[in-house]
Amino acid sequence: MSRRSVAVLQRELTYAQNRAAALAAPATSIKATTDKRPKTVVGYQSELIVIGAVHEIIKVQVLASSLAYFGGEAGLGLIDKTNALFSSALPRIAHFKPAAIHLVKGATTPTVVTAKGSKRPYKKYTAI
Repeated sequence: MSRRSVAVLQRELTYAQNRAAALAAPATSIKATTDKRPKTVVGYQSELIVIGAVHEIIKVQVLASSLAYFGGEAGLGLIDKTNALFSSALPRIAHFKPAAIHLVKGATTPTVVTAKGSKRPYKKYTAI
């Protein structure tokens, strides 16, 4: 076990106490409501589910804001409801998760940000 100074131990204790306070269960309201975000049903051509020589099309829900950001169904390679292939699409399959796209807007220079839970400073390269 390595020896650490009292200052280092006190700083780590402060981070741990801040993290514990941030992770404490919040008091929930009885009348809490959820925010519904509009979704659109589109067809997703699966590379994994193949019947014969045909890649099956599965109906999935996509956030309307995500479709608008990427330029619609064509920008993501999805099949619109007006397409003839959409009528033969399979209904939603339980536990099937289509490929996910994670979008991060990057920045060229890092900014020093303080973590919400532990209040520990770290460098962040994404645009705020």
